[in-house]
Amino acid sequence: MVAPTNVGPLFRVPPTGGEAVAVTRLEAGQSHRFPQFQPDGRHFIYTVFGGPAQGVYASSLDGGLSKRFANADAPVVLSPSGFLFFLRQTSLFAQAFDFKRQELSGNPFPVAEQAAFDAGSFASGFSVTSGIVAYRTGSGGGAQQLTWLDRSGKNVGVIGGPDIANLRDVDLSPDGKRVAVSRAVDGNQDVWFIDTARGVPTRFTFDAAIDGWSVRSPDGSRVAFASNRKSVFNSYWKLSSGAGPDELLLESDQAKAPTDWSLDGSFLLFRSVGPQTGWDLWVLPMASGSRTSRTNPAGLRSTCSRFRDLAGSSRSPQTAAHSRAGTRTARKSSTFPWTAR
Repeated sequence: MVAPTNVGPLFRVPPTGGEAVAVTRLEAGQSHRFPQFQPDGRHFIYTVFGGPAQGVYASSLDGGLSKRFANADAPVVLSPSGFLFFLRQTSLFAQAFDFKRQELSGNPFPVAEQAAFDAGSFASGFSVTSGIVAYRTGSGGGAQQLTWLDRSGKNVGVIGGPDIANLRDVDLSPDGKRVAVSRAVDGNQDVWFIDTARGVPTRFTFDAAIDGWSVRSPDGSRVAFASNRKSVFNSYWKLSSGAGPDELLLESDQAKAPTDWSLDGSFLLFRSVGPQTGWDLWVLPMASGSRTSRTNPAGLRSTCSRFRDLAGSSRSPQTAAHSRAGTRTARKSSTFPWTAR
């Protein structure tokens, strides 16, 4: 069983090699991952991320209908002795699993506290065999340090101290006084601000869902970010002062995350995943709320992108995108605005 991408279904491959055949059916906005065989070697469980039907499923190699039997925001582990192990925040629980009926039975009970979970990769820090549970405490990753570099790449200072909260998605404010980052604290990933002078982190989003991938508007007044509080990752924005509620910016049945703003603030560049083409780049005009599509060439998936405004030039702003086709990585630039297809 393999999950070749984080945006597709699961596939089975013969032990001797050969053609990979899909064994799960992907619905809009979903990602099927972390398959695990049951003792009979025919049934398996897997985790569905995204969409209203997110959770843990049981299925079989013959491609029959999948059965959802548990909620989950993180991968689970099924022991040979018939117990499902899962995380709730940082607490590790177990519950009996009926292999014959393919469903849970009884009530869950606690196994351990402060079990590690990496909110960035959705990896859980525990493993189970018959009668033994091994788990890691604390953060799912090592400590990370925000560091200032000059244009030659020389280290010229740090911001705060080492952080074990899985720092990612670093975005510096226009005035250089604060850095927006994603941090995972107590099993919950949110957007945080870190004061560049004092190194003190302040929480910016407070929803129990996963919030992250933040980008600040050119004038620094707002922050756009992604959140799966409606199951699918949608785009939201909020005043950078922290005042007021999180406002829904863009909702669809496909996972999406903002990547950059144009310098005049008129357009928000974001990436969205589709079942046929994978990751594509889209532009959201901030005035009208309509979308203009920029579809990548067949087989080419964008992994990150930025507007590149050509200072002192009469040419239109461009986007620069790192893309991957097979094992080759390329950097592509194209003139904006694009023509909708």
